[in-house]
Amino acid sequence: MREISRPLEVIDELLEPFSACLSVPGALPPREWREKAHFLRTLKLEDEDNFQDIPCLNETDTWLDVPSQSLVRYRCMVQDVLEPEVYPLFLQSTGALVTMKYREALPTGSHAKPLSTLETGNWATRGIYLCVPLPGESSWAIPRRGPNGASECGPGTSAPNTVGCSCLVKLYDVDEESLKVCETVEVLGVFHMGAGAPRLHGLHVRKLPFFHPMLPYSPRWLSEGRLLCTFQRRFSGFAVRSLRDLAIQILQEPLGGDQLAAEYVLALLVARVYGNDGSRALGRWSLNLSHWQEGSVDLLVRALAKLHPRVLHLPVTPETLKQRRWTPQKDFDANRLRSGLLQLAPGTLLVFDETQMDTGPLDAAGLRAVQGIRGLASEQMLLVDFFNYEVQVPLEVNCLFISRGVSIFKAADLVLPLSPTRSSVLPKQEDVESLDGLRFLLGLIQHRTQPLRLQQIMAVFSHDFARLRDEFREMDLGQQTLHVWVALARAFCFTHGEEEMTVERWQSVATIERERCRRWKEFGLKA
Repeated sequence: MREISRPLEVIDELLEPFSACLSVPGALPPREWREKAHFLRTLKLEDEDNFQDIPCLNETDTWLDVPSQSLVRYRCMVQDVLEPEVYPLFLQSTGALVTMKYREALPTGSHAKPLSTLETGNWATRGIYLCVPLPGESSWAIPRRGPNGASECGPGTSAPNTVGCSCLVKLYDVDEESLKVCETVEVLGVFHMGAGAPRLHGLHVRKLPFFHPMLPYSPRWLSEGRLLCTFQRRFSGFAVRSLRDLAIQILQEPLGGDQLAAEYVLALLVARVYGNDGSRALGRWSLNLSHWQEGSVDLLVRALAKLHPRVLHLPVTPETLKQRRWTPQKDFDANRLRSGLLQLAPGTLLVFDETQMDTGPLDAAGLRAVQGIRGLASEQMLLVDFFNYEVQVPLEVNCLFISRGVSIFKAADLVLPLSPTRSSVLPKQEDVESLDGLRFLLGLIQHRTQPLRLQQIMAVFSHDFARLRDEFREMDLGQQTLHVWVALARAFCFTHGEEEMTVERWQSVATIERERCRRWKEFGLKA
């Protein structure tokens, strides 16, 4: 289709009916001439499944193979919001009307001049965003074109991907100021491969919070009703139990056979803090697996990356805290935001690896790093350093701290001392179909943002909390523990395929919490 191979020709043809403006002094065409609506209608993008038919920059091995000035998709994270760019909206070229909208330069050999001066309103602005591929993507989560040209999420290896190309995204009209730092979006637009950074002039933007490659849809399309219908159609009770058992097995192996730890890690994988619109609080919690004795954390990270689309392993030592840039910093000389390790896409799982942590002094940069990690884990806020002040950017990520003692950050809501039952061994090879089914199941659960129904258990919930608080007074269990319990119970129910917490299911949650508290006391930890 010409809309894909030569979109600028189509845009110019849609503008052609307004060429009569050339003969009227001071007259200008409209700034929008329904060009965006034409592409959405012609490519049938009201059905979001059809986005998969458009070439995607994320699915190509090299962008040099992508035809310049073709229509593409680009899935990315907004790394920086740059100053808007002023450009002449319309030009006259050999008697024809030409637009610089969606263009980097005029066609070769064209001799055009601005249609009018600044005073007559021919100048416009476009928003400029520096965008990058989603950090920490697991290899299986990066789609590739299959033999028939279709987009496929292959199982592949599970090691997190750290390679990708940045792109300057230019947006117009209502989209011009629509994006924020750390948002996950997919931009449909005209691709320009210049001498510098690649550029993409956006015709349409989809926001994709908590993006999952097997559910590549916007929240408007992926409604709670669709999610529930998909869940019920795809997974029977037996299938959910089998896949849940597989998840526990995968996680249990690198944890030395500790099933309790595997249960908590699985719950963390599907945890949500807010609804997609940010208005509904679902419960915030983070986890510290303390008393790690299993050698390298790499095996656990690989197991997590098998199941989760974005996992980032961050070693924490005095040197890394002092020498690496953890939070973004504003470079006023270049007028750019310098990215930090914690600048991530929503839904990323962070593994803070403190197993090589030694004692040692921290300088100002190290202390800022500690503050940034604590703020992200406890408040779901990314601190952006503007030198004289800090700006907080909401960022929903899940944080897992691995430490030999208790985490130095003391930011985790739940501390679980590990109790391995045997040495770690590599897990057995899982079949591709089961693994893909498990990934899809976990993706569905993480996309669901409705609260758990607790009406059946409110009385026993309060009774169990009071009893546990009396039994483990040294843990200083308070109001925050109640909120964590609700979030934990929600994840526990949903991974069992249940919509409402029953008394029987709550007893299972209370049992694992009691065992966690017992270990806490046994290891002599202090609140």
